[in-house]
Amino acid sequence: MKEAGEGKFCPFCNTRIEYEYYQYSHIGKFKCPNCNYGDNEIYKQASHVNLKNRSFQIGSTTYQIKFNSIYNIYNFVAVISCCSLYNIETKNLQKALASFQLNNGRLEEIEINRHPYYH
Repeated sequence: MKEAGEGKFCPFCNTRIEYEYYQYSHIGKFKCPNCNYGDNEIYKQASHVNLKNRSFQIGSTTYQIKFNSIYNIYNFVAVISCCSLYNIETKNLQKALASFQLNNGRLEEIEINRHPYYH
């Protein structure tokens, strides 16, 4: 829990956030014990995450992506959640995520033991 540099305090009442679990930094299931910030129902949930094959599912829909990091899965699930609120078609999301490339110098691909990884 000492790893989380941000996300320690509630942005609404400044009470220390309580985490049920966390995956990386401040990403996880949390709740403010004072005002219940973060006590939300899950809107979209990734399953069948396969970092080797760079894929995951939401419901029965499979998404292929170019990245093999759990952090990107979180980001893509957030994108899918927002797009579903605007009724953007799933096939368009699948196509966009499968072809998405980051061009700002982040997530450069390196090879370790003949396997590509992004960092």
